[in-house]
Amino acid sequence: MPRASRTKSLSFALRAMLWAGCALLSGCASNPRGDVATFRTTAHDIAATAPIAAPRGRVILLRGWMGLSPGLDPLAARLRSEGFDAVVFRHGQWPEIAATLRQPGWSHRPLILIGHSYGADAAISIAEDLTRHRGQVDLLITLDPCLPPPVPESVKVCRNFYRSNGLRDILPVFRGVAVRPTAGARVDLANFDLHGDRRDLLEADTDHFKITSNTRVNEAILREVRAACETATLVASTP
Repeated sequence: MPRASRTKSLSFALRAMLWAGCALLSGCASNPRGDVATFRTTAHDIAATAPIAAPRGRVILLRGWMGLSPGLDPLAARLRSEGFDAVVFRHGQWPEIAATLRQPGWSHRPLILIGHSYGADAAISIAEDLTRHRGQVDLLITLDPCLPPPVPESVKVCRNFYRSNGLRDILPVFRGVAVRPTAGARVDLANFDLHGDRRDLLEADTDHFKITSNTRVNEAILREVRAACETATLVASTP
């Protein structure tokens, strides 16, 4: 391995250890579990009053390993400021979220899933559960997924933003890889590699953790969310 590549790999490993150490010392206090109970109650209340009191769309964001997704909370705040109901969860909460999404009141509204790292994998797992229960995801956004299952047919649109890392992507952690649809699934799917065809989205400090804080990626995500919700609303209003 060239010296420059060894230096970059060592630098990344040190950053990863630092992130993990800080998370352990803080007990992940800065990344609390999302409140599924409140989320479930809010879903029921909105279903009962829709469409008058409905937000532009429901956005579920899932953090990666140990909550190391620093840009997701600011992104959720930005979405809420634009009228979306956006809630952030840990990736391990996905079964509770999936159970909530099976409840009545969700099929008529735009639903967006956004996940980072293992949270991206978990977002696809939620979509798989919805496929089994005939649900639908208007938009799935994945950021640097690690071990992503195939994207199921319940997903209408999928956008995957990732940063390929060459040989390091052999390891199933701290990496970003392309996603693929389930065989036969009709999904509008696009992979955007920040080290490949989408270098225009790459910022100097973008790595596996900071991809969530990448301003260019976040602006692209916001455009996708707005477009998906506009499309879903238009379809719902068509006689």
